[in-house]
Amino acid sequence: MYSENWYEKYEDAGYNLYEKNVMFDRLVLPGLDIYSDMAREGCESPDEVIRGILRKRRKMLLSGPSKSAKSCLLMELAIALTEGTSWMGFPCKKSNVLYINLELDRDTAFQRFERMFRELGIKRKEYALEDELEDNLTLWNMRGYTHSIQALAKPIAFVCMEKEIDVVIIDPIYKVLSGDENSAGEIGRVCNTLDWIAREGDCAVIFSHHHSKGVKGNKQVLDRSSGSGVFGRDPDAILDLIQLDPSAAAQERMGGRQTTAWRIEAVLREFPAIEPINCWFRFPIHIPDTEGLLDESSVAGSRESNLTKSSKRVPVENRKESFNRAYAELSEEGRPVKIDDMAKKMGVSKQTVRNRYKDVEDEYWLDSNMIGKLIKSA
Repeated sequence: MYSENWYEKYEDAGYNLYEKNVMFDRLVLPGLDIYSDMAREGCESPDEVIRGILRKRRKMLLSGPSKSAKSCLLMELAIALTEGTSWMGFPCKKSNVLYINLELDRDTAFQRFERMFRELGIKRKEYALEDELEDNLTLWNMRGYTHSIQALAKPIAFVCMEKEIDVVIIDPIYKVLSGDENSAGEIGRVCNTLDWIAREGDCAVIFSHHHSKGVKGNKQVLDRSSGSGVFGRDPDAILDLIQLDPSAAAQERMGGRQTTAWRIEAVLREFPAIEPINCWFRFPIHIPDTEGLLDESSVAGSRESNLTKSSKRVPVENRKESFNRAYAELSEEGRPVKIDDMAKKMGVSKQTVRNRYKDVEDEYWLDSNMIGKLIKSA
């Protein structure tokens, strides 16, 4: 199998997997370009692998809070690229993808991909028919193998050339940092190394990184990533995930508390700006918010969100609607329902249910544990 002997081909080609990497410590410069020659010969842009977002030989950063399902989003992107389908509404070119998994166990990564294929409704060809097997998704499972990106650069570029890889995904980048992530010089060298991989491997390079601590709603996308600001300024495309606080009714409609809400904001170098993308996450799949349920949602933890979550700040009509809907869905043939069940249905605390009862007390009765509909005399 290729996965078992790739390093033999690598060394047969004259490389030493364990040699000290000094390729970035010497001065290497491109030739000079005369503009009139460029105009005469023409300069074509590389193919777009994600339409309107990213080209080959370019870099993209996906940033977001820790444990924000960035890996799931990147796995969905890998699937969209290998299948030539769309990702978050953006068409992807059918591509050969190398997914460098630095965080999940090998079996966990495989099982998650399998579940994603099923939930996305994508049927892979039978594994037994090896000659017909789709072979454009390659996983390099490196959890527990500690190497810097500088040391991995040549092997990655070699695999890209051998397998004609179009897109490399590195998840996450902090696992291959050898120095201080707050050092502009160190992160600058990391970004230069990623540029080298993109150029020598003739591929797009996509990598993920986490936010620094604290609420990020009032910060620019460029300033949310942990460590040096170089992370937020060097990539050709930055997609940033930030969590939203949806209304209780919207969250209940999308599956309750097991479903979380997110907004993806972008900063692009080679393409026009795009509108923020709102989506829901129900493990392990992200679902674009095509109904506009999240249009008015605030960033989780922000001052606006904290005000909105206060029952006094929610418009009375919204509170009534949420209360009536929850009761109607829970009550069987008009029978009373438990306050605890109402709280779960509305996505609020039991005390909040009691507070909101005051808005509808002309229609309902309330005791210590139950809520019922008042029967009005004729």
